[in-house]
Amino acid sequence: MPALRRAYLYLTAAISLQVAVWAAISLLRAYLTPNADPLAANLALQIAVLLVATPVFVLHWRQADKLASADPAERASTGRQLYAYGMTVLFLAPALVAVIDLLTLLLSLGLTPPPSEAGPRAARSLVSLAVLAGMLFWQQRLLSADLAEPGVARAAAPFRRLYTVIFTLAGLSIWTGATVGLISWILTGIDTAPGALPAPSGTATAEMVAAAVVGVLLWVFFWRRLGTEAAAGPAAGRGALLPAAFVHLALLSAAAATLGGGALLLIGFLRAALSLPPRGDYRGPLSVLIVGALVWAYHHRVRAAALAAVDGGATGAATTASLRAWYPYAMAILGMGAALAGLSAVVNILIRALSSVGLVDSGREQLAWGAAVLLMGLPLWALVWRRVQPWALQAGPEGDRARSALARKVYLYLYLLVSALSFLIAAVYLVYRLVGQALGGVTGTDPFGLDLAEAGAMALIAAGAWLLHFAALRGDGDLAARGQAGRLADWPALLLAADGEASADLEAALRRELPDLPLSRLVLAGEAASLDGADAMALASATLIIVPAAAAMGASPLAAAIAAAPARKLYLPAGSADWVGVEPWSAEDLAEHLARAVNQVAAGHEVTLRRPMGLGAMIATGVAVAILLGIIGVPLWLFFDHLV
Repeated sequence: MPALRRAYLYLTAAISLQVAVWAAISLLRAYLTPNADPLAANLALQIAVLLVATPVFVLHWRQADKLASADPAERASTGRQLYAYGMTVLFLAPALVAVIDLLTLLLSLGLTPPPSEAGPRAARSLVSLAVLAGMLFWQQRLLSADLAEPGVARAAAPFRRLYTVIFTLAGLSIWTGATVGLISWILTGIDTAPGALPAPSGTATAEMVAAAVVGVLLWVFFWRRLGTEAAAGPAAGRGALLPAAFVHLALLSAAAATLGGGALLLIGFLRAALSLPPRGDYRGPLSVLIVGALVWAYHHRVRAAALAAVDGGATGAATTASLRAWYPYAMAILGMGAALAGLSAVVNILIRALSSVGLVDSGREQLAWGAAVLLMGLPLWALVWRRVQPWALQAGPEGDRARSALARKVYLYLYLLVSALSFLIAAVYLVYRLVGQALGGVTGTDPFGLDLAEAGAMALIAAGAWLLHFAALRGDGDLAARGQAGRLADWPALLLAADGEASADLEAALRRELPDLPLSRLVLAGEAASLDGADAMALASATLIIVPAAAAMGASPLAAAIAAAPARKLYLPAGSADWVGVEPWSAEDLAEHLARAVNQVAAGHEVTLRRPMGLGAMIATGVAVAILLGIIGVPLWLFFDHLV
């Protein structure tokens, strides 16, 4: 089925089915809910929607199912899998809301007075749950029928795992949100100090209990299912990637919540130390800290097992190393951001306190916030940095992998960018005030000396952060260059070629890109029916042989000698042949790919192809860069804007 026709059929079927289902739910609620008015104007609209949407869905679904029956490959198509699992998500999510509402009403039966309109609410939730459960049952039968066909289970595996991850995350989110509220409620009952927030109502408490129960059951069910999906992955280790990624996402989220709760508690203590009136309630931050710590502790305990499961695949070691790197560097990003923001705020307030402005109440408020953020962020960054920096400083393949990790590059360049932009803005304002003072007529909101001190302090902080990360990046580059030279020296390479000019171009490109590679070239004469002693010795002594694929084909003595050589071999595609799975190439492309492949072999990595960035990737990269600059630049600009 053509992609556009498939998209049209499944999209129209999905929209019309959702519209029809909710129209049916509204109609049933109107007739079954006590005191409902069946003659309301809304009733006519729902009848009209149901009468029109149902045949539209039936028509398009029957056509899509007919085409799928005629072509077995259609059942494994991306469009059909998106429809199947997308509709399951859209039916299951509101069904869970109905379950929570029903459980809330059940828990509220003993309240005095009972919740208002408990009967109508229960009827509405029961109607929704019954209809949605029926649709889920029908949807699961369709999925089971598709999965029974050959090849569908493998094609559906990524969508099934994503669906499982969505509801694992949903269950964990529902449980954490409800548990935070319940702990806060418990603390409110324990501590009734003046100024405490009022305890939630009985109905609100029942709703939190219901959400916590549903959330934990949902999380446990799908978390176990996610583990089963991982064990049954179509390729060893591939199915375990999502559980491991989920564990690390949960760790980062829990760590951020724990640090946020701790910072808010610390702010309260600092406010008291600075003789500021109390504001807010400690129960909320403490509840967030407790739940965040629990979530972090559990996922930290299962992290080792999740990473061990990833190691089962062909690229499992590389994937595990990437996951191991992303977690600490994400924490370093969080810690460094908090440390820089807190340090900037503290220095700014201290400068103002030493000036004629003095430390007013608003300044003490900012000092409490800045100091709390600094005290939470700086130890976190220092702890993580002391752990990851030795990885990058060690010699050998482990150090090479640590230095070349994408997570490390992202961290270093991100803070090089942040500190460079911060320095730029501070330095521009500093020069602006100096030039304005010299020319006269340019004034700021604060005294001239205070402006200079604040901007100068911000510039020094930014310069210090830039120098710290630049030194780490430069050290990585020096160690990587020495490591590459040592690796290449252990791989004397022999370039075989039948075309002297083309092989000379390849040799020149390799010597230019990899100057430390011991490289020699052997030009083959004609069909090379036999090899002389020197040629045979060159083949036998090389550690890496770069050979045109055509020379290694057939039953010639040359092909036999190449096959018998113990060296690692890189085959160059022949221009006169049609190669399956190989993109068209030019001589320049081939030289670039060859240099990359040789470097990968010397580093002990799998040989992979680097494809040029397509138009879609360029657009996505541009949008991501614009968003990143906005995230970084706008707060910096607002921070310095008050100076002007």
